[in-house]
Amino acid sequence: LGGDVSTNRAKVVADYQGVLKLTGDTNRGLAVFKKKCSVCHRVGEVGHQVAPNLASVQNKSVSDLLIAVLDPNREAQPNYNVYTVITLQGRVHNGIIATETASSLTLRRAEAKEDVILRTNIDELVSTGVSLMPEGLEKELSKQDLADVLSFIKSIKPK
Repeated sequence: LGGDVSTNRAKVVADYQGVLKLTGDTNRGLAVFKKKCSVCHRVGEVGHQVAPNLASVQNKSVSDLLIAVLDPNREAQPNYNVYTVITLQGRVHNGIIATETASSLTLRRAEAKEDVILRTNIDELVSTGVSLMPEGLEKELSKQDLADVLSFIKSIKPK
């Protein structure tokens, strides 16, 4: 991410409350979604299914969605926490646990790319305790971009 990302996410959320007063454009929001969000979120035929389905957040207020975008670790679901695996060969893999079997572990990362690691090759498995969704998206999106993408997310109809 460009520039320093503020570690004070509550301050960032407070600084961006003005976004809630802007009128979002759903079509522009789709363009923002395709550019920034679709590496991990899928809507219809657009994007990659790594993170939660955005149709599942329709019950959230726009204010709650703004918090989820700007402070993704505040209420991150444990099943979307990043894990780091270090293999006996010294390779490092990061991602969310997509599947587990008795003999292997599959980590999924952006663009739904997966690494299957045999359990016999795992030297270390550690939860980072943070969400796969990065902090600092405000560095890459204008306030209008945020309003637009929030408008797009609210327009998604559950199947």
